[in-house]
Order: sequence, then C-alpha cells, then structure tokens
Amino acid sequence: MYNTGASYMLSAIITKATGMKHLDYLTPRLCKPLGMGEVTTICCPKGIHYGGIRMKIFKEDKAKFGLLYLQKGNWDGQQIIPEYWVEEATKKLVHTWGDEHDDALGYGYQFWRWLHGAFRASGAYGQYCVVLP
Repeated sequence: MYNTGASYMLSAIITKATGMKHLDYLTPRLCKPLGMGEVTTICCPKGIHYGGIRMKIFKEDKAKFGLLYLQKGNWDGQQIIPEYWVEEATKKLVHTWGDEHDDALGYGYQFWRWLHGAFRASGAYGQYCVVLP
C-alpha cells in the first residue's frame, strides 16, 4: 500500500541530513542537469516539503525524468543517478494487490511495477511517468 507519510519522512531526513529542503537539495543534482523548468512543492508548518504530495513539474520534465531512468541514470553522458540505484528503486520490493494488469506486480522506491519490465511513477489524478525498457 502506498504510504505518503513515508515520503514525507524521507523529505524530513534529507532536510535534517543536508540542512536543505529536499527540493533545494535536488535542484542542482537532478533538475538543473536535466534542464527541467520550475519545480514547485509545498511545506508543512515545520518548513519540511511534504515529499510525496503537491510537487508539480512540467509534463516535458516528467518525460525527462522517465528517460533518465530508462537510461539507467545516465543523462547526456553524465551519471546523474547511480545505475545500481535505478535497478534497486524500480524492482519489486513490496508485494502489492490488484489484478495482473494493474498494480499487483509490486512496488519499489516510489515506482510501481508493470508488465514486461515496465515501471511507473504516479502522480495524483492519473499523471503517470511510464518507462517501458
């Protein structure tokens, strides 16, 4: 079962470990190298980004994110995300429920598994970033 609270806790951990809000941490390491436009999110009353909710990016930038994962973390000859992390994050780590064509193929680190080795990052209201290796 998806757990938004866990995403929030990851954001809080990044904030505590780096002294930066997670979006401020990610921008020079992910958003800028990919040439992403404006990324926005909201914070809780403690100033911590919620992590799994209300993050907004342009659809073209979501496609770049998917392409980065399709290319095993490599972007324009630069390894943005370690390849081992891409493999770990997108494999089945948690059993999920549903029929064989939906969400029953497992969940990784923020990625749902699909048929034929595909995986997706899902936003609210059906906003998907689908990667079909």
